[in-house]
Amino acid sequence: MNVPDLTSETLATRVCELQATFQQESAQAFAKAPGREQDVLALMQEEALQRPRTPATDALRTELGLPYPIHPCADELTRLSRMLYTAHGLGTASVTVVGD
Repeated sequence: MNVPDLTSETLATRVCELQATFQQESAQAFAKAPGREQDVLALMQEEALQRPRTPATDALRTELGLPYPIHPCADELTRLSRMLYTAHGLGTASVTVVGD
């Protein structure tokens, strides 16, 4: 997506697509580790920088066979979400697509 082509509608549409992708990536991770939801959540927290990356979490990731990152779309989702909600002149207050 080129910056000159960004509008509130295209941003909102892309954010919705990425949110769906994020949910799919989460579901895939949980499906790979049934009964180990807390371990998967710990790895997600690590990727979100809410807990430190350690040799133990690296070993856990290997044990569960989960990729790094679990959510490849997270950086773009975060960047575009921030852009959508903080950009001036995009008319974001009139966007009705987000949250549908």
